[in-house]
Amino acid sequence: DSDETAGDIGAELASRCTGFVSVIDLTHGRALVRLRGPAVRTVLPRLTAFDLDDRLVPNGAAWRTSLASLVVDLVRDDVDSHPSYLLHCERSSGRYLVDTILAAGADVGATLLAQPRSTWRTPSTSTTG
Repeated sequence: DSDETAGDIGAELASRCTGFVSVIDLTHGRALVRLRGPAVRTVLPRLTAFDLDDRLVPNGAAWRTSLASLVVDLVRDDVDSHPSYLLHCERSSGRYLVDTILAAGADVGATLLAQPRSTWRTPSTSTTG
């Protein structure tokens, strides 16, 4: 239940366990940005020294690197066979990351497109049998 707090969980655990029970709420927000388009391979190298060559970073690859002086998780997540990258950082750094990407891509027409949460792509699943 998303409305549960650490106190609720701690009380539930304490009622089921004997001895000392400690629960710490470590929740924190994260920011997720998708970078895609014809200039993605022009803009990203301006922000990171990581080699984005297809042989090193195929679709589906994930890694942690420095990007725009932030520690960022990157996932190559191509859309319709076109390179696309998910950039994941601390929520408190999200605005800085977006502003830095827009500045780095200003000369190639980088823009911010909001995408409603209901249209976010989820990984596909398959079953066999």
